[in-house]
Amino acid sequence: MSNASITISFGNVKIEYQGEQSFIENGLIEIVQKTVSISNEQKPQGPASAGSGTSNTNLQQAEENLISLGAGAVEKSLNGITMNALCKKLGTKTDTDLVIASAYMIQLIEQQDTFSADEIKTVAKRATSYVGKHFSSNYRKSIQTLTKNDRFREPSENVFTLAPDEVVNLEAKLSSEG
Repeated sequence: MSNASITISFGNVKIEYQGEQSFIENGLIEIVQKTVSISNEQKPQGPASAGSGTSNTNLQQAEENLISLGAGAVEKSLNGITMNALCKKLGTKTDTDLVIASAYMIQLIEQQDTFSADEIKTVAKRATSYVGKHFSSNYRKSIQTLTKNDRFREPSENVFTLAPDEVVNLEAKLSSEG
């Protein structure tokens, strides 16, 4: 097995690991998922109260830190990958799957912090083996559903990011695909 290192910062929590890559692929993903889950449970439901020390801005920053994933071992191994190859690795079957793959391509491989619905459509069209004739009329509905189900976040109108849980799930799927 090969050695690897990763640093994950999430709010006040920082996880650093150096050692076998197999632990990152198998054990560390579960730890990160639990951390994200606990953080999501502790999010304030409304505006932060004055003096509470917790703000939505701080939570968003923590989520952005998690998404960057320090060393980004999976993203680094995917540099230069085509949309068709990414879709194959992710097992893309539906328009919603294609929207998720496109978001992953934009945000984590091309390193763009946010994306629009139009950018999703443009990137998805690069997956010529996966984009169907009805995609252009379905992708906005997929984005709405993904946002409603908290798989996408919408920090401002028509500006999206992958939710941290979704990033973790995609990373796990890609690392197990090998």
